[in-house]
Amino acid sequence: MIKQNEATFKTIRKLKELIYDLAQFENIKTTFPETEAIIDGAKLENVDEVDVYIINGLKNAWLKLISEEHQYIDPEFIKEINSIVGKNLVLNAGEYRTKSIGVGEVEELIQPINQEEWIDNIQSLNNIEYPLERAINFLVFSITSQPFWDGNKRTAFLAANSVLISNNIGVLSIDKNHLIEFNVNLNKYYNNCSDENLNNLLQTLKKSIDYTEEYLKRN
Repeated sequence: MIKQNEATFKTIRKLKELIYDLAQFENIKTTFPETEAIIDGAKLENVDEVDVYIINGLKNAWLKLISEEHQYIDPEFIKEINSIVGKNLVLNAGEYRTKSIGVGEVEELIQPINQEEWIDNIQSLNNIEYPLERAINFLVFSITSQPFWDGNKRTAFLAANSVLISNNIGVLSIDKNHLIEFNVNLNKYYNNCSDENLNNLLQTLKKSIDYTEEYLKRN
């Protein structure tokens, strides 16, 4: 059952755009019109099969997200989302990572996070009073922790949006025009977890939210 609030309806109206934006983290080659067609169920020639799996995984994850209430961060829901976005792409979708990995321009290998530590951190984040801060701080923590084998950015953005939408704040998406800014700020924070770098990253996220009228009136 779809949640009945302004943020949910905003998400539904923008769903194809949201799927396309989030898929950009995977460097898909499909255009926006091709992405729309795939979402609508069309079978296109000369489109990478991996791109189709990524797009359909995001579609299914967004639909699950708007059908459930998650005002707080739910570890089991996060695992479900990772399992959905990783379907047909990785063998161990939805499973916590157990080996060190390298990420892009990050200088050091990222160690696997202990499951107990992961849960403890989520509980601490759930103690943040304001849902907006709760959501975006979780997003940063989740991406930089890389808890899963694959799909960590997609999973983090979807899980953060579950909190934003359930609390009728709005919907968060990094469009192509702001993707470089986000990635630059994220890499800076990866390599130097200073308060300044964290604040710059959080500000980029905040300005990428399409806020509901209700939230803007309250704030």
